Amino acid sequence: MIRIEEGKDNEGDAAYTPIFAFIAPDSTRILFKDATSPHRDEWRVGQETTAVYNPSDPWDAKLLNSFARFGDAIVMMCLAMPLLVLGGGYYITRLLIGARNEYFM
Repeated sequence: MIRIEEGKDNEGDAAYTPIFAFIAPDSTRILFKDATSPHRDEWRVGQETTAVYNPSDPWDAKLLNSFARFGDAIVMMCLAMPLLVLGGGYYITRLLIGARNEYFM
């Protein structure tokens, strides 16, 4: 990270945006911003991290963190778990009650 930009968020509170830089394979210096944070101490100037980018468009770089890697899967699991519990509960209840009452639907 090369610097932190200070600004205000939509509610007028302090917001900090870290600015990162890397050198693309064609020796171009690429600058990009990460998500704005309300805490200045999340990043330190000079701190290194991992970024991913499309070689044909290195200006569209993003930090590679846990949420970037697994965020979609985590959201889908949060949506699927209640459905699995409900569906599994229905299936087990149907097996248990259905064994006693063949007219159970």
